[in-house]
Amino acid sequence: MFVWRACRNMLPSRSLIAARRVPVGAGCLLCDAAVESVLHSLWLCRSLAESKAAVPFLASLRLPAEGSFLDFILTCFSILLVHEMELLLVLLWRFWFRRNRAVHSAPLLSVEDTVGWSERYLVDFQAAVAVSRVRCDLVVERWLAPNPGWVKINADVAVDVRGRRLGFGVVLRDCTGKVLVSYTSLLLGLFSSDIGEALAILLGLHLAIDMGLSTVCVESDAASVVKQLSSRVTSCSDIGLILDYILSLVVNFADLSFSSVRRCANKVAHGLAKFALSHQPVGVRLGSVPSSVALIVLDDFRGCP
Repeated sequence: MFVWRACRNMLPSRSLIAARRVPVGAGCLLCDAAVESVLHSLWLCRSLAESKAAVPFLASLRLPAEGSFLDFILTCFSILLVHEMELLLVLLWRFWFRRNRAVHSAPLLSVEDTVGWSERYLVDFQAAVAVSRVRCDLVVERWLAPNPGWVKINADVAVDVRGRRLGFGVVLRDCTGKVLVSYTSLLLGLFSSDIGEALAILLGLHLAIDMGLSTVCVESDAASVVKQLSSRVTSCSDIGLILDYILSLVVNFADLSFSSVRRCANKVAHGLAKFALSHQPVGVRLGSVPSSVALIVLDDFRGCP
């Protein structure tokens, strides 16, 4: 938001305030320049020279001394690497904070309080948003093959209330629709459907980890479970503990997404879960599914664009 405001010339630099007929001088308080524009306060001010010299890629950066701040930013985007640009944006934010302290007669920040703070802030921010690799996509109506390089996990649970049993079904398929692994399992006991759905997702992720997969998308027809995984807001309940465990597995993947789908887009996993209730579970099947589910796989494959 700060950089957007700066690019729109919306930061209250002294020249902008003076142009609006507020009785203040338009000059820079830090270096006595005649005009303090947004570009001047964030980059051209002589008081910033020591801080810029402390950042190697900034010390060698040669940029035009004229134009708008937007021109400056666009030029930087064309020259700098991504991690350099990220640090620059945090530095500019800190430069403005430093300038505001001086305007209000506070002591000028040191290089360490400017550059060192910005570097630490960026590291902390990147660590905090690392879990943003977990995403929730839009609800889809039919099964779609994942993008090349990805593997899709479909997971489902079937509940036998009378028999007090849960049947689990999990299938992993690649971008061609080919079944890599299918899995069925039976659990004695009766739990809520959401707990069963969460356990099915957990089984699928463990299969992916065992196979060494790094880019995985998970589909489930349990919208409430997917919503909690996406928001990363869990509770101290039975299902909350399971969801926390699922989220702890994120570090095993380069990229991981969760999607809520209709039952019609999750038919193979549902068929496997029903199979687990009506047959002796067979565990892991490499590259295949039970014959009763094979036609559903073929139907999904025909529906792929």
